[in-house]
Amino acid sequence: MNNTKNILIILLSLNCLLGYSQHKNKEANLVQLNIENNELDNTLDSIISQEKKCSYYSCDLIFGITLNKSNQDTYLVVDSLLDENIALGLNPYGYFYYKKHLFLVDGDIASQLLSKTEKIKKFKYLEYDPTYKPKNGEKKKIFVFTDDSFSQWEFLYSNQKLLLKKKTSSCD
Repeated sequence: MNNTKNILIILLSLNCLLGYSQHKNKEANLVQLNIENNELDNTLDSIISQEKKCSYYSCDLIFGITLNKSNQDTYLVVDSLLDENIALGLNPYGYFYYKKHLFLVDGDIASQLLSKTEKIKKFKYLEYDPTYKPKNGEKKKIFVFTDDSFSQWEFLYSNQKLLLKKKTSSCD
């Protein structure tokens, strides 16, 4: 009996060690969204055009959109992001592609701007463990850091218009 207990303790300890300091493979099932508003089209055109002037711009640049609804107005924050793993880790509920860029949407649902479709897409990503240390022979290195050199736009959607409230960017 005592020997069985010791073996069980050893196995549980090994299991904990195996799970320690590893990135986790995750999946997110996101609903495809459609743009329902010409104002949003024009705004996204402008954002992409401005981002193309930035040194970090690439065709792989991702955008995160956070929607927050109040009583009468909707606030929209758009962030440019380079790491899909971090973007998907922010728990978006939907996505769409615009001008070949992936846009991930979280927050509230604003049907006056975006509508849900019946299509669901599975996105695979890594949930980063900041304590991760590469093993011998492992070449892939992942650095997790906060970089504020990317752009952010804050809009107010009111009376069927998107009004720019604030823009933050280091590449103006």
